[in-house]
Amino acid sequence: MRAFDAIPESCVLTDADQTIITVNRAFTALTGYTEQEVIGQTCRILQGPRTDPVALEKMRLAIQAGEVFRGCLCNYRKDGTTFWNSITITPLRDAKGQITHFVSVQRDDTEKHQIWETLREQSIHDPLTHLPNRAGLVQHLTLAIARAQRDHKMLALGIIDLDDFKPVNDTWGHAAGDILLAEFAQRLGHQLRAVDFLARLGGDEFVVVLEGLASEQLQSQIVNLARRLHTAVETPFEVMPRQFAEVGMSMGVAIYPGDGQEPDALMRLADAALYEAKSQKANRPHWWRCHSSLCEGGFEQPSLYLPSELDAYGPKASELLIQIQDHLQHVGAQFVREFYAEVHQRREPSAILGHLSAEEYAHLQDKQMEHLRQLLSPATSESQHQAQAAQLGQVHALIGLDASEMILAMQDYTSLVHRAIQSLPWRSDRRTELMGVIGERLKREMHWELQGMRQIEQARQSVLANLDSMAEDWSRKQEGSLIAMALQALLRHLHGLRGAAYGEADAHGQISPVAEAGVVEIYLSDLSQSGVALTFDPQNPQVGQSSTVRAWVTGQIATVPNYATVDTLADVAPIARKHGIRSAATVPVFDIQGNPVGVITLFGGYPCQFESWAAQLWLRSLQQFFQRHAKSISAGRAAIGMPSSQERQRYRRLLHSDRLKMFMQPLVDLYTGRLVKVEALARLQDGSDWITPGTFLPALGAHDLIHLFRNGLSQALQWLHRWDTDGLVLDVSVNLPPTVLVSPECVDWVRHALEATGIDPHRLILELLETEDIENHAARDKAIQSLAELGVQLGMDDLGSGYSGLQRLQTLPFHVVKIDQAAVRQAMETPDRSIPFLGALVRMTQAMGMRVAMEGLESEELIEMAACLGVDWGQGFAIAKPLAPEAILAWAVDWNWTLDPDRPRHALGKQAQIFRQESLPFDWKHAIETHKKWNVAFFERLRGQGKPLNWKVVCRDDVCQLGRWLYRHRQTDVPALRSLYEQALKTHAQFHHMAGDLVRRAEQNGDVVNVLAELQNGALVDQSNQLIHLLNALSEASMKF
Repeated sequence: MRAFDAIPESCVLTDADQTIITVNRAFTALTGYTEQEVIGQTCRILQGPRTDPVALEKMRLAIQAGEVFRGCLCNYRKDGTTFWNSITITPLRDAKGQITHFVSVQRDDTEKHQIWETLREQSIHDPLTHLPNRAGLVQHLTLAIARAQRDHKMLALGIIDLDDFKPVNDTWGHAAGDILLAEFAQRLGHQLRAVDFLARLGGDEFVVVLEGLASEQLQSQIVNLARRLHTAVETPFEVMPRQFAEVGMSMGVAIYPGDGQEPDALMRLADAALYEAKSQKANRPHWWRCHSSLCEGGFEQPSLYLPSELDAYGPKASELLIQIQDHLQHVGAQFVREFYAEVHQRREPSAILGHLSAEEYAHLQDKQMEHLRQLLSPATSESQHQAQAAQLGQVHALIGLDASEMILAMQDYTSLVHRAIQSLPWRSDRRTELMGVIGERLKREMHWELQGMRQIEQARQSVLANLDSMAEDWSRKQEGSLIAMALQALLRHLHGLRGAAYGEADAHGQISPVAEAGVVEIYLSDLSQSGVALTFDPQNPQVGQSSTVRAWVTGQIATVPNYATVDTLADVAPIARKHGIRSAATVPVFDIQGNPVGVITLFGGYPCQFESWAAQLWLRSLQQFFQRHAKSISAGRAAIGMPSSQERQRYRRLLHSDRLKMFMQPLVDLYTGRLVKVEALARLQDGSDWITPGTFLPALGAHDLIHLFRNGLSQALQWLHRWDTDGLVLDVSVNLPPTVLVSPECVDWVRHALEATGIDPHRLILELLETEDIENHAARDKAIQSLAELGVQLGMDDLGSGYSGLQRLQTLPFHVVKIDQAAVRQAMETPDRSIPFLGALVRMTQAMGMRVAMEGLESEELIEMAACLGVDWGQGFAIAKPLAPEAILAWAVDWNWTLDPDRPRHALGKQAQIFRQESLPFDWKHAIETHKKWNVAFFERLRGQGKPLNWKVVCRDDVCQLGRWLYRHRQTDVPALRSLYEQALKTHAQFHHMAGDLVRRAEQNGDVVNVLAELQNGALVDQSNQLIHLLNALSEASMKF
């Protein structure tokens, strides 16, 4: 029992009836119960009110079935305090397979659970007001609706938005705005009942949920609650010492169940009511608006109503709309002309239209005509209309139209439609019905457009918050280029942005880009090839209208409203338009002494994208971010050796002039020492020097990376083909940048390279760096699926360097995972912590059916540690440095493997072996079932059902899951089992050879009939049964040890 007491986790041994026989000291330390107090009892003494009954039932069923149970439970100590523990219960059997005992191992996870609970609370609460956020609201609202349904009560949801809040931020700053919001939240909370709920959605938008409302008193209850809520703004707010601000408030209300029975529906309708309240702020009699007719509070409904029995997108509405299509053809063009004549009467929209060229203005009128047809089309569905309107709202926000101007434009639109309908030779009741349909569509159009406009503003504010968070994270890690990361973030999160660049002046005063994102690289390249001067010399009058130069010279934010209407940019405009660039803005960046250090230029896909007051305000906020972090930007460039403009040009010139060469670093099987694959690593030759990726990659743009990948892949596969002819059959891994992965042509590039060399796709591993995230998930998933269908393996590089890698393991179909070398190096310094960490990564990854490689093996000790942990392949300087491909064949001949993972000589290896010995045993039952499933699938696919088989893949015994398990577990520490393992490995390899030979004959000779006949004779079946017999023998033998 001394060994039992030495186990650091809490352990319990029970008999077959789960009566406790003994416990170890760790159990007493964890629970407070001594061994004498629990012997003869069951573990139910640890359970209490907070113990999850669902988890207990799963545990009971697992024990009853004689299976291993793993779970997490809340248990109770002797003193009544709770603790969370991860528990594993394993049945022990005698020689006849009967359960004699159960062993329970418990690990105290209370601290981890508390961390998760804290994170969960933070995820559903707003940090400023400490109110629940949107996620918290959704949770509460779902339960509140269930309570209302159960109690036959009504529920009101109100969305509150502050009036005149923006001037507070503009006058006193965002800190003052935060003070006001926090105080406003407290005031609202004091006016609510105990059963009511208050949340903050973001910005100056709040939500109240009023429960327990009775239908007969609904009107008076909501009116009284609204009156109390309004007191929150009836007293000025002290936002700074002796500085007071006054704001108003608007609210939109939706009622359950009359307006909707789902949270989304109630939120949507309350939002619509809020915008109607905001749109009539100047002349409304009440500050709030109720969407439901059940509640007459607020102000009068608009005069335009849709008859309740008529669906604006239903058959009756379609019938009415069909009858006006001919009329629409006649009046449509006149309608558009009159609409823009009205719009031109207002200053802001007229200024926007004034920046358009004649060609663009004509195109806009055509688009407006198309919009009118879609709005009045009988075929337009509600979902189509919503998507189109939201997108139109986003465009309106991007070109600088604010919400008030959009509402005025919709009023003009509605008046013109009404006038056109009145000219129809119909009965008045029919015209009223038609106007009801169109009026309802217009009402929803306005609501959805406003939503789209809000999304643009939210995205602008969100990206600023993301940039601050990114800068804080960068300051801790000091990894990569902060400026490059910031540009990529802007491009990912901002609608309508085509590209972004950061430029600095060189010693001659000329501004050159040092980082870029989006289409900037190819845009500048096209300009250069077209003969357009791009010196960005402040003394050159030819570029005087460039926003980049004007911002640098004046020290002020400069914009180009529309390239098509700036005479001095006439040469630039066609090339800009080719790349979707219509406008630009440049923000000068100064250091703490006020000296200019650089400029940020943004390229917009819409005219006037940076001209509105809201856009200018956002640009100033962006400027403040870059100025706050100017020192970090410079430090980041210096820390990573970010190349100068001249160096960037040199590296690109080398890349595009056939100076790229792929060096190869061997990876060996860590059990046999056999060379199995190589990793292709790029080098640029500059004279006698070889430039490594860490130096030249920061200089490359998206198109350079594509060139690098395609040429590097071609070289790697050509060398694989040459080695094949020399009798050396290897796999190769090539790094695949996410930028290249999401390119639409990526799969074709890979396919053509494989076809050109005749290499089996399964021998190519494309490694995706963990440190690079892919925002375009749809393009990523499509590309990965296409590569998987091609037969290429996907590898993840640098597992263990960040939490994102664990998330990606769950979502992307990786075949191979490489453990980060930084985590490996830590094993030399902190083996007690690093070996369990690395071992857990290995076991987790292999349990998910993936192979594991470990890089950074720079000593014999590390190689031995990796082998003892069960890592499949090793890579590092202690094995081989990256070699010229011509040297690989000679290296393979000279390579000598001297390590024996079964008998480690070094302390790291021995410690890793102990870790493996204490890990859970191999699941033989699952292994046998896996083989049987593979066998069934093989027979079906050979008969032509499902995806065709590839005989070269079928022949390999290390490709299927059972093969990977056998190779991994052959390092058993029980000498008596090793011969059985070797027999199983040999039988399994023979099975795959036989199966592959059958497939080869069927493929090459068309001998399907005879192949199927041989299957009937059962030779392969006999081999499979022999393998299963060996696996069962191993399973039984393992239980004895």
